[in-house]
Amino acid sequence: MKKIKIFFLFVLPIFLISCSTFENSTIYDHPVRYFTSTIMNADRYFITLSNQTVWETDQLSTFANLSPVLIVLDENVNVGEMYVGNMKYKIHGGNSDDFFYRTGYLQIMQSYDSTKYVITLLNNTKWEIPKQFNQFVKKWAYGSEVIITEDKNFMINARRREQIPVRQIHLHKKIKNVI
Repeated sequence: MKKIKIFFLFVLPIFLISCSTFENSTIYDHPVRYFTSTIMNADRYFITLSNQTVWETDQLSTFANLSPVLIVLDENVNVGEMYVGNMKYKIHGGNSDDFFYRTGYLQIMQSYDSTKYVITLLNNTKWEIPKQFNQFVKKWAYGSEVIITEDKNFMINARRREQIPVRQIHLHKKIKNVI
């Protein structure tokens, strides 16, 4: 009985604090910069891309050269995630701010209605897709990280690196006339 009390008084709170401290730092619905590239060289924790930028990963890398990657960076600093081979890695570095990138918003896919061709994101926005992209989106897992391009015309599945055209559905509230 005493061991159980010790667990709940000391071990469990420390575990919960450590989980919250080391959880994924990705901020969703936040402006991001992103670009695609290919791996030219992977040397332990350092990745050199075809645009000649060098990135340090959070874990030992065993990537194949010429693997396609999507880099998603914080809006203001060269810290973010690298998506390669359906995996996500924390990265930082880049050794250059003059490489080409696009801007958008990182979000999470909450659901997909394949009869109406509508994707709902975690922030409850709804996005209609053209019917011909239905088979792509059906393969996207709920909880997938997606990027909405700054012009709001495309959605990119980060892990699959698939881009589809979208149109945001604006829900208008009906206003009742009060006489």
